[in-house]
Amino acid sequence: MTEQSGHPGDNIERVRTVILRQAQLVDRFRHDEWIDGLLADDVVWSLRPGDNLVDYRGKEAVRELMRGAAGEGWHGTHIVQPLIEVTGDQASSETDMFYIMLGSDRTETVDIGGLKYEANDYKIVTVVRYSDSFVRDRSGQWRFASRAPRRLGTTAGT
Repeated sequence: MTEQSGHPGDNIERVRTVILRQAQLVDRFRHDEWIDGLLADDVVWSLRPGDNLVDYRGKEAVRELMRGAAGEGWHGTHIVQPLIEVTGDQASSETDMFYIMLGSDRTETVDIGGLKYEANDYKIVTVVRYSDSFVRDRSGQWRFASRAPRRLGTTAGT
């Protein structure tokens, strides 16, 4: 077990930083950066296209999934609000998130793991609650161990 820092809230803030950094890097299409820097090697990353939950196991599976998020002609932003609990070298969070897609003058369909989005204007395309688990590695870095989504509402693209 790694040594915890002084105040218990310090670890909560470190985990919150991991969640927010991942969202920012996804929004900027810097997928290799968040996959290599924020995921545990044996991560289980899940998506829910339609009614099916699909697991992507390991960093390379997540990297292949994100190849569909090339970002030409559109971009978006994640708005997240996590509730985090830390116990030793493990943490969990329930993170409510909505994703606003900002289009361009082009219309294209973006397919990320079976979730299809039309990018021609702005709209809320996903409202979801992520159940995340985290592990702290030997260097003290918090990393995603798993992520599983649950839809919170019916919106375009979910």
